[in-house]
Amino acid sequence: MSVSVAVITCGPSDLLALLQKSPALTVEVLHPNALTPHCLDGFQCACVLGGTQEEPLVFPAECRSVVEDFSHSGRRVLYEYTLSFCQNYCASPDSTRFLRLVCTDAELPPPEIITDGQRVPISLSLLVASANTLQ
Repeated sequence: MSVSVAVITCGPSDLLALLQKSPALTVEVLHPNALTPHCLDGFQCACVLGGTQEEPLVFPAECRSVVEDFSHSGRRVLYEYTLSFCQNYCASPDSTRFLRLVCTDAELPPPEIITDGQRVPISLSLLVASANTLQ
């Protein structure tokens, strides 16, 4: 059974592409400014991918509360490059999107991330396992 994931982002990214390629996930992409009070009800987990622009993602107040309510309901939320989430605020954000290496070369079993010269398989196990425990 696949895990339903809401991906909230302003545009395409390597992490979004990776999520969409996983057969264990059913991914639906939502724009951060278009969230409505019950739009996340059918999802088991969510990813907020703010690394698609130079500036970090900032939700309008009504959309931010939708994601926070989703998190408070006990479902997992992965946040990337945003200014705030719940009571956590970040100052002077730095984008790392150009520093993260992703290799999909035929010589490596895709998808893997190369970090400090080591292969790190991406299984999305945290996201999938966390969502499966909520069933």
